[in-house]
Amino acid sequence: PSRDKIIIEYKLPENVHEATLKVLSTYGTVIKTYRIKDAYSRIELDNSDLPQGNYFCQVILPNGKTAAKKMIVIK
Repeated sequence: PSRDKIIIEYKLPENVHEATLKVLSTYGTVIKTYRIKDAYSRIELDNSDLPQGNYFCQVILPNGKTAAKKMIVIK
């Protein structure tokens, strides 16, 4: 669970240099979108403006493959 911000560490597959990170509601609505440009790094997401609840962080690769993790925001 997080309150104001969350740090997400990621590693993109070999030969992939950029991807998209989306924060989605449990209904699938896109709340925020970020561009990932490094193969391995971390990104700090500000979720202080999100209401308490469950969300998903989804990484989308250029070839269409995706991976998602649950994110819980508490206030």
